[in-house]
Amino acid sequence: MSWWCSAVISFLTLHYMGLTPMAVDIMDSNFYPRQVENMLHTMLQGIEQERAIDSLLLLQQSFHEDVMGQTFYAFPRPRVIVTRNETFSFYQKFNTEMLTVLVTQGHLNRDLVELAAAILYKRRQTRILALAWDIQDKENFKKDFLEACHAYKMTNVLLKFLYLHEQPTAVYYSLRPYPSYHWELQSMHGNQGSYYPQHWRNFQNASLITYTGQEPPLALVFVDDRGAMRIEGYVASFVLAFAHIFNASLAMYKPLVLGKVIPNSNVNQLAIEGKLDIPMVWSSLLINENIEHNSDYYDLINVLIAVPCAVRMDIREVFGILLNGNFFGCIFLSSLCLSIMHAFVDYAFDGLLNRLNFILNHSILPGVLGQSYVSRHTPWRVLKILYLLVSFVGLNIATQFSANISTLFTQLPHHRQIVTLKDLNKSPLKILVDEIYGDEIKEKFPLLGKSMVTVKNPSERLELIDRFNTSYGYMTSPSAWEFNSRRQQFYSQKIFCLMNDASFEGMFHHSITLPPNSPLREAINYLLPVVREVGLMKAWMDRTFYEMVKLKKISLRDNYPEENRRVLAADDFFWIWMLVVIGQAIATVAFGLELLWHFGRENEKSLK
Repeated sequence: MSWWCSAVISFLTLHYMGLTPMAVDIMDSNFYPRQVENMLHTMLQGIEQERAIDSLLLLQQSFHEDVMGQTFYAFPRPRVIVTRNETFSFYQKFNTEMLTVLVTQGHLNRDLVELAAAILYKRRQTRILALAWDIQDKENFKKDFLEACHAYKMTNVLLKFLYLHEQPTAVYYSLRPYPSYHWELQSMHGNQGSYYPQHWRNFQNASLITYTGQEPPLALVFVDDRGAMRIEGYVASFVLAFAHIFNASLAMYKPLVLGKVIPNSNVNQLAIEGKLDIPMVWSSLLINENIEHNSDYYDLINVLIAVPCAVRMDIREVFGILLNGNFFGCIFLSSLCLSIMHAFVDYAFDGLLNRLNFILNHSILPGVLGQSYVSRHTPWRVLKILYLLVSFVGLNIATQFSANISTLFTQLPHHRQIVTLKDLNKSPLKILVDEIYGDEIKEKFPLLGKSMVTVKNPSERLELIDRFNTSYGYMTSPSAWEFNSRRQQFYSQKIFCLMNDASFEGMFHHSITLPPNSPLREAINYLLPVVREVGLMKAWMDRTFYEMVKLKKISLRDNYPEENRRVLAADDFFWIWMLVVIGQAIATVAFGLELLWHFGRENEKSLK
């Protein structure tokens, strides 16, 4: 009689669950298998209604028509059935809207779990349904499987115990990864259609390990007025907002040391090694070999090189432009040609021969310089025409020189601005980069290698940038350039300008480097576009700028005021003094030579 009551109760239960038709032959040997099949079919329908299943991955110990054959093998979706150690990247062939069914019998098949983890590389947070058949020790199985899920960072897992000769129940275990991994008993009737909730929306105050390189404006660490340590910066603020929105707590990898700057690549490497959950730095600008573990892009950028803006020449340099080789060459050639003509006329018509007059004629050189000169009284019209020509040459040279000096001294010209790599290679200016990025930058931009110097300590480079040291140029990003460009708005003249060279075209992206198979990836990718759309990055940049000014880490005082007028100094007339000195030296040498020549002639006369 007891077996009959048990059968009636089972029949009514299954009818209530909707897992079997009204007419069931309870004496059939396939009665319980069909119940299991109907239960799995109902469970699949519920999962499908919650979120579409586009593909199915089935992992089991052997391929045979068992009680699941009619449920999973006949499931109307693309299916991949794995029974041996066949590793492949499932995400490269199917999208993330997939369901992985893991079937084990008698005990936990660790090799099968490891195989599932390998196939689901980069997609371990997708939906997983584990079916455990005929497990005798449920608690040990749950414990071992929980440890495996934790080790492989699987977060969306359902565990269902099934027995071939027992009636299936509506209960199952749902994995809850936060605040710590644990199983939670659920029922198909009481879950309200939610088999796989989005756990990342609430981390249940779980502790996330983070760290920062303290490189402003990415992250600024300081002590506020109350003596508490604070972190600002548009990257650090994103991580803080992430923890606040998704109810997580943050813990530093190790205690922060104020002012100790760490290269971003070192912090990212800690994340790749799994020592950090979410770093407070962006991925490296040029080193993107581990981009597969990064979040979605936060900002699309291109490489920028900031060089000192062209400054005005000083008066000494203006005289150097005026009294250049062209000027002296023009005077020398004009004087030489006219002196030769004058000496030739003197010799041809008057029989006067002075060899020095062929090079330097006292009647020609002053006229070429635009000064008054003494012309020889002569009846020859050719000399009169020659004197007229000397006057025109002198007038032309003097007029051009006066016009140039008036123009240049009224508005001092600028030096040539460095715009292209060709200009940079001709200039003595060097681009300062961190030593850790030196080889990668040379490989990416080989033309830049000749004009690049490295520094071991990143804090030295940041200090030079903060002080707007114009001894070097600096490689930067659009966000960092905007930060420094904002400072220049308070100055009377720009200190740094950007190079505009096609060699630096090409887009890179900033993202957050995450550990392999990080369960935070989906939450971060959800928040990133929201931050971009509402303009939080600009607000964080403004706040960081304000804090740095308040902390006097940057100064808005104009250290490079533009000088419109000033009193001339002796150094401004350097080239004038040089001309006087050179002229006096030449005159002294000529005087000495003439004395020697005169004494020589007098000695010859006395000997005769």
